[in-house]
Amino acid sequence: MFDGTLVEKIKTSDVDKDWGAVGWRGIMLLNGEVWLDEEGKLTAVNYESPAETKMRETLITAEKKTLHASVKEFETPVCILLTEKFRIRIDLMPNGTYRYASWPLSGKMSDKPDLLINGGTFVPDGSANYHYSFKNGEYEYQCAIMAVGADDSAPAYLAVFKNDKEVLSQEARIVEP
Repeated sequence: MFDGTLVEKIKTSDVDKDWGAVGWRGIMLLNGEVWLDEEGKLTAVNYESPAETKMRETLITAEKKTLHASVKEFETPVCILLTEKFRIRIDLMPNGTYRYASWPLSGKMSDKPDLLINGGTFVPDGSANYHYSFKNGEYEYQCAIMAVGADDSAPAYLAVFKNDKEVLSQEARIVEP
C-alpha cells in the first residue's frame, strides 16, 4: 500500500496545506488519500499503487471466469450479500450504474441467476450508511449497508417493496467478492 510514490507524498507534505481536519471523520492527506483518526492512528488508505491496480485487475479477470455468462461483464465487483434465503451480488457496471443478481442461498454464481436487475443506483443514507436501489417493474429491491449502527445489528439488509409497501426484509452478512 505504501509504495515509493505515497511515501514521498507523505514525507514532502506540508501540514498546513496538505493535511486537514474533517470533523469527526478525522484528518486527511491530499483530499483523502490517507486518513488518520484524531489520535493520529491510520484509519484508511485510498491510494492505489500501480502494483495494487495490476493485482486487482488480475483478480477480477480470474473471478469473471468463475461466473455465469450473464454476470461476467462488469467494471468492479461491489459486494456479495448472504441472507437467510439468497446470495446477492452487486456489481458496478461500465455505465456507472449497478447490477443486482441473486441466486438461492444454495446456488452457485456459476449458475444462471434467478433474478438480474440492471440500472441500479447508489443512495447515501446519512454520513456513513448507504443502500443500492434496483427497480424491477412494481418492485424495488434495496440492499442496505450499515456501516454505523448498534453493535448487535446486522451489517446489511435486503428489503423488497411492491408499490412502496415492504413485502420482504432479511438481514444479510457481507462477503467480499
